[in-house]
Order: sequence, then C-alpha cells, then structure tokens
Amino acid sequence: MTFRLRKSIYISGFILSCIIFGILNAFVYLLLFKNHDISALSSLMSHPWWFRYSEAAQKVTQIYRYTALLYLFHISIILAPVYLYRQYKKTDSAEIYFLIMFFFFMSFESLRLPSAYIYTMELPFTIGITVTRIIFFGQTAALLSLFFSSLYAAKFKYQKYGIILSVILLSSFILAASIPVDPTVFLNNFTYKLGIEHSLWFFSYMLFFVILSNLIFAFIHMRNKRFLYASGSYAMILGGFFIFPFAVGIYSIVSSIILMLTGTYFSTRQIEKIYIPF
Repeated sequence: MTFRLRKSIYISGFILSCIIFGILNAFVYLLLFKNHDISALSSLMSHPWWFRYSEAAQKVTQIYRYTALLYLFHISIILAPVYLYRQYKKTDSAEIYFLIMFFFFMSFESLRLPSAYIYTMELPFTIGITVTRIIFFGQTAALLSLFFSSLYAAKFKYQKYGIILSVILLSSFILAASIPVDPTVFLNNFTYKLGIEHSLWFFSYMLFFVILSNLIFAFIHMRNKRFLYASGSYAMILGGFFIFPFAVGIYSIVSSIILMLTGTYFSTRQIEKIYIPF
C-alpha cells in the first residue's frame, strides 16, 4: 500500500467520522428538540458490565447528559486521528497508522443516539438490531486495529497494510452479521442485548492479553524499556475501550475518554522515540 493510498484511506476515515457526527446531530435534534416522546428510554435495563443486568430507571436529565457526553466523545474521536496523523508523517510507522484506524472505527459508537430514536419510534426492531450490529462492527474492528498496532509496535515485519485492513473489515463484518441479538431487551446504553456473551468476553479479553503480551515480549527480546512503557500506554487505551460500551454516567464516560486519549499520547511518544531515538 503506497503512502498516497494510506493518506486517501485516512481522509476517507476522517470524512466518515464527520458524517457520523452529522448523523448524531440530526438525531439529537429529532430525539430531544422536537418534542419527541422519550419516556420509553426512562425504563431500560442497565448493563453495568459483562454478565450483569438490572432494572434501572433513568431521568430525562440523564439522557440529556449522556447525549452531551457522546458529543464530547465523538469530538475527541475526530481530533485524535488528526494528532496521530501528524505523528505518523514523522515516523511512517504502521503502529500509529492502525491507531488512527482504531479511532475511526470507534466513531460508530455515536450511532447509539440514532438507535435510541429508532427504539422510541417503535419502528421494526430489525432496523434497531442492524444499528446495534453496526456499532458492534465498529467495536470489533477497533479492537483488531489495536491488536495489529501492537504487533507492529513489537516489530512485526509484514508490510501489506491493505491486506491487513481487509482482514479487519471482513472479520468484523462476519462477526457482527452472525452474532445473535436479543430483540426483546433494549439496554440503557441504547443497543440491543448481544447473545453468546461468554464467547465475546473470551474473545475480547484474549485480545487484551495478546496485545499487552506483544509489547512485553518485545521488551524482553530487545531489552528496550520503551516497549515496556508502550505496553502501559496500550493498557490505558484498552481500559478506555472496555469501559465505554458499558458507560452511561458522567464519570465512566469521561474516564474512558481520558484513558484512551492519554494512552494514545504516551504510546505515540514512545513509538516516536523508538523510531527517532535522538
């Protein structure tokens, strides 16, 4: 994949993220500022973590607060790749390139508000389930992008980025399209409940440990403490990634954003020092 093609993919991802932000704005207007009945969103089941569900009523003010936090999240998702791309031009490093892809895929999280609007309109549940699958597609692609970023940070030599990006997209699509979704349970994070949760838990945490192991093994093999620092940075990004899908409160969402952005900053600093040591 040439540098020009990589730049084109970056621009396409940035445009997609901005389009999703525009969709978010449109549905916020429809949902909250058109005298739309949102009472159905006040009695949704909460999903505070894996395998944990409970009935938890929400106030209307909490829904407005969640919307504001989703705006903050998406603005962060748009700005982070801009910073990363500046770093990428310095180093031409694949790990930063796939970190950029991670944030572009995370922008699909902002489709939670359109999902809420579809639910309150009592449209066919297949539409809402499709949106839930798209959100899950973004989560899977983001996690796989982070996995390949960690591989390259550990000096993975394969240079056909286009094939890797195709593997990420295809694998995420197949998983999102095939996973069972429960149409009877709409959660207070504005997605339908996913099935086979044990398998998802195993897949997600397996990648979590593999991502960190890549960098720790690189530290052991190359005796360069920068890899150890980078593993801590990736752990922060992963922490933010795992918190956000369950987050509905101000502290959890803000913590998720801070962890992802802080981890991104420190990881790029370490990667830059690995590539440009002086």
